[in-house]
Amino acid sequence: MLNINDILATQDMIDKRHLDIRTITMGISLLDCADNDVNVCARKIYDKITASAKDLVATGCDIEKKYGIPIVNKRVSITPVSLIGGSLDADGFLRLAHTLQRAADTLGINAAQLFRISSLDYIKLYPHALEALAKLRKAGYRLWLLSNAQAIFTAYELRLLGLGDQLDGIYLSSNYKCRKPDLRFYQALIDERHLDVSKTMMIGNDRQTDIAGAKAAGMATLYMHTDLTPRDQAAADKAKAIGITDGREYEFEGDNWNELVELILSL
Repeated sequence: MLNINDILATQDMIDKRHLDIRTITMGISLLDCADNDVNVCARKIYDKITASAKDLVATGCDIEKKYGIPIVNKRVSITPVSLIGGSLDADGFLRLAHTLQRAADTLGINAAQLFRISSLDYIKLYPHALEALAKLRKAGYRLWLLSNAQAIFTAYELRLLGLGDQLDGIYLSSNYKCRKPDLRFYQALIDERHLDVSKTMMIGNDRQTDIAGAKAAGMATLYMHTDLTPRDQAAADKAKAIGITDGREYEFEGDNWNELVELILSL
């Protein structure tokens, strides 16, 4: 049975001595992919590798979170190709080599998650954000996320942060081939959700991407100046605070969502 001293000793090894799990490896047998037809063999290999290892990174990160010890590498080990393509000629083996590279490239997209997910300690919500979103939804507001982001990263992050249940929809730039402040991105949300822009507000912490694009789309805007706002952008204008101005352009200083949501509900 662990005692408090064991736990503290382990934490000390992680923080000060950089203890980690160097590698976890998924072994995938490709023996059932063997086929005299190189095209069939290549398809089976690609499908099995990419299907089997698609959740490797996310599973590794779940283990990291459960035990509190970082895992540096998530790897895949496969059956030697010489055992699979015994009936193939040199050109056939070259075809399988390209297939393995294509599978590696696909997993490389997932491997890119490694750098993103392994740094999730730095990804966090604004204070009281979940409670604020829940309060807005309870008051009848519909909420969408419109983000310049890659779906392969963001889907996991939203699940980790618990945001998915508080949103009516998620719009990610990688799925629409355009980014804020491109008007097409905003228009996709407006058209697909049949929004009345006179009753729609964009809340964002970047004047150039969030706010400028929303204004061009005809939405009301609420600019939040936070510690994540680009450093070259000005602080919130107090003259545009909710309750001070009656216009459609509001500004708020800080990231206190408890305070912000009360101001929004007062509009």
